[in-house]
Formats: sequence, C-alpha cells, structure tokens
Amino acid sequence: MVAPLNNIALIIFAAVGLCGLPLVYSDYRSRLAHCDRAGKIIFAGVAAVLVIYAARHLSYYYGYLMMDGDTGLYHAQIVRWYKEYGAVCGLGNLHARLAFNSSYFSLGALFDHWWWNQRSAFLMPALLLVGATLYFLRELLFARETGARFYAAVLMSYLVYVAMHNHPGFSYNVPPHLINAVVVLEAYYLLNRRDRVAGKSTDMALLLLLAVGAFTIKPIGAVSVFFAGGLILFLLWRERANRRLWAIAVLPAAVALGVWVARNLITSGYPFYPLPLLAMPFDWTMTDGEANGNYLAITAWSRMPGEGSLTSLENGFWFWFKPWLVRSFQSGEFLFLGVLPFIFAVIGWARVARSRRSWQALFFFVWANANILYWWVGAPHISYGSGFFWVNLGLALLFLNPIELWRRAALRFEKSRLGRRKKLLFAGGLILILAVNLIGTAASKRRSLIFMGKVTVYPVVEHTVNSMPPFKVWVPVAGDQTGDSPLPSSPYPSVVDNIEMRVPGDWGRGFRPVSSK
Repeated sequence: MVAPLNNIALIIFAAVGLCGLPLVYSDYRSRLAHCDRAGKIIFAGVAAVLVIYAARHLSYYYGYLMMDGDTGLYHAQIVRWYKEYGAVCGLGNLHARLAFNSSYFSLGALFDHWWWNQRSAFLMPALLLVGATLYFLRELLFARETGARFYAAVLMSYLVYVAMHNHPGFSYNVPPHLINAVVVLEAYYLLNRRDRVAGKSTDMALLLLLAVGAFTIKPIGAVSVFFAGGLILFLLWRERANRRLWAIAVLPAAVALGVWVARNLITSGYPFYPLPLLAMPFDWTMTDGEANGNYLAITAWSRMPGEGSLTSLENGFWFWFKPWLVRSFQSGEFLFLGVLPFIFAVIGWARVARSRRSWQALFFFVWANANILYWWVGAPHISYGSGFFWVNLGLALLFLNPIELWRRAALRFEKSRLGRRKKLLFAGGLILILAVNLIGTAASKRRSLIFMGKVTVYPVVEHTVNSMPPFKVWVPVAGDQTGDSPLPSSPYPSVVDNIEMRVPGDWGRGFRPVSSK
C-alpha cells in the first residue's frame, strides 16, 4: 500500500500466484469433472485463439492515438507514482484526480516492469478480456442449469461488444461490471447449494472479496457489496456459524476494504474519496474546495458532458434531463448497451412474476435494479453503468428457465442433430469471428503481435512553484495531457501554485496545501 510497487513486489506477487496454481487446477478439474472430453478440447481451443486475439487486438507498434483522454490526463501518472513511490501523502493536491484510488491502477503498476515497462495499459485490457470471456464461456458450455447458460449467453454478448470497442488504456469503467456479473452468478450458485455453511465458507469469502474488489476498482460497485455482504451475513446468522467461520467468510474482504480506505486517507485525507466527506485533520488533506469541486465535476459531466457541465447541477433536473435524453437516444451505444437490454429485461421479469413466486427471484430482481438506480442517481452516463443492464437481462432469463415453454424448446434443441453438435458449432463460429478480425487487423501497419506499444509521453516543460522553498513540476506544453511524463507532473499550473512539498526535496513524503501549515 505504501511501499513502491516495483519489480520486487511483482516477484512476490507472482510467487504467491504460482503457489496457488495447484489449488486452481484442482478446482478446475472438479468443476469440469462432469464434462465430456470433446467439450474440454473445444474450450481449450477457443481459449488459445482468444489469447491470440487479445494480443493482436491490443498490441500496437506505435503509441495508440486513443491513449489520450483520462489515461493521458491522470491514469498513467497514478501508475507511475505507485511504481516509484507507492501511496503518497496528499497526492491529490498535485492534481485532484491523482487521488482517485482504484485497485486497477495498483495492478497496472504491479505489472509495469521489465518487458511490460510502460506497457501495462496494453496488457490490462487484454487480461480482463481473456479472463472474463473464459469464465462465461465455461458457464455457457458446461453449466448444469439451463438458466445459467442463458445468463452466460447474455454476458457473452456484452463481452463481444466490449472486445470490439476495447483499446489500450487504464480506463476502469468496464472491469467492475464484469466482476459484478461474476459475483451475481456466484451468489445465485451459493444460495442454491445444499451443504451447510461450514462447507461453503471459503466460497463466501471469495464472493465477498470479489464484490469488494469491484468496489475498490470503482465505487459504482457499492450496491453489490451491500447485497452480497447481506446475503453472506444472513447465511452465517441463519446457521449460527461460529467465530471461525465468520472470520473466514468476512475477514479477507474487510482487510481489502480497510486497505482501500487507508490509501484514500493517505492520498487525499478523505476516507471515501472522491466523496468529500469526513475530512481528516492531516496537514496533507485536500482543501474542501478542491475535493468538493472534483466531486461536482464528476457528477455534472455524467449529466452534461463538455464545457459548462456544472450548469446541470445549478439549474435543476429538467435543465439537464431533456438534452440528456435526446443525446442518449441519438447514441447507438446507449441504445445497444442500455435501452434494448432494459426493455427485454422488463418483459422477462414480467413473465417471471406471472409464472412463479420465488423470493430468490425477488432478491436478485431488487439487486439488479438497485444497481441501475444507483447508477442513475450517481452518474447517469452509459459508460459508467452499461454492465448493470446486461446483468439485469441475464438474471431475468436465468429465472425464466423453469417455464415450461423454455424447457420444451431446450429439450427439442438438445435432441436435434444441431443440438448435439452445439458446442462444436459455437466454438467454430467464435473462432471464425476472431479469425476474420485477426485477418482484418493484420493489414494495419500500426498493429503487431510481437511489438506492444507504450503509454504516450507528451511534451512537457518545467514549471516553478513559488512555495517556500520553491520546487519544480512538469506541465504540458499545450493542453492538459501529460501521459507518462516524469514525476512530478500536473496538467494545471494554477493548482500547484497553491501547494508545497511536505519535506523539501522528497517527493515520496507528498504535498500539502499552503493554507494547512
């Protein structure tokens, strides 16, 4: 948390991961014990092609033009700070967004060494794409419940869209949605397991840790922490679990959440930054104006992107809602990622309500729609909430599974020649789609499977901060993009003129507002 995430940290991380591989392999074998050999071969073949696809899709010979935006503004700088210094006191004073505390940046900094130096912005999206696709591919091919296969098929559709629009960068909008989709399905499995709580305490721990992990990547996952945590606490309480089982199920997630809060306190002085609440009396704590202004900028941009977005908060709901509605329905992204899955989910849940009375269905319905409501109230831009709509649709189809109409259709398909060959047909189709994409991208001179691009370093000049004593920071020659420029960099000279180093000459000790002396 505080120590630099250097190559020594990567070695330790890799060693721990290698020690856990036998457990992962054992779990893999037990989960796929009931699957036929042909299905396993197909799964392995698709996995191999997918890895090649991800490498090709996200490997670029030259710096990718879309490396600007937030990655050039502050993402790359956070990763660089974590690599060289770890969490730094009052880092948000240098630039308010440098205090954004996402565990996605920590992973990026951890991987950003040796051959991957300055390349983790290309590596991270590829790992995310491969891992999520393999999980839902496994469910689609091997899940024992037809409803779970419907759920996996819906999320695979979402993943196809993500893959086609993915690009290098440290954007962390999609990762919490993919993890949330896994959490919801695993919560469904956990709820339907018949063994006692002692036999599933480790699965509870993993489920809650995943939910907290999605939250620490981006706070949009807060609702799922509440529901997953509430479900686990209910199961522990119902079976009167002892203290040991409580500790196994809850402690790992509690530690992860505690680390996230502690790092918030270090970088900004606020435990739940970017929420400007509970400012701590540290000398490095960001001023109320800086913290609150950053929070308002986030919420305003999601309602009215572009200059003048703050007017959306000053003029009330109808001022921003009408142009938001027009802009959203003119966007193909919003229609595909939001409107269409929501309409089909409403139809699906209506059929579920007519055909069965299930408290489980009600629980997951409330969970899924609470996520959407939280997104709508907090930051209603489709890039922040797209995955919630697809999880909602997937859950509706999951609970539609017992309906006789679906069951008969599924049985007829299973008995048909096409149904018996469905795995082979699906695998062949997916490989064909990926192969066509590979052939299409091979013609591009900017893309290479061997040479992976680096994060862009934008032209910067030194700027002297007139504190006592004065110090120098790097600022952009033009615009506000610094990219992976040397430390310390800040896109806004006017901001750094109001801060000073806590210990002159020592960047690792951080920064504080001049007024806090």
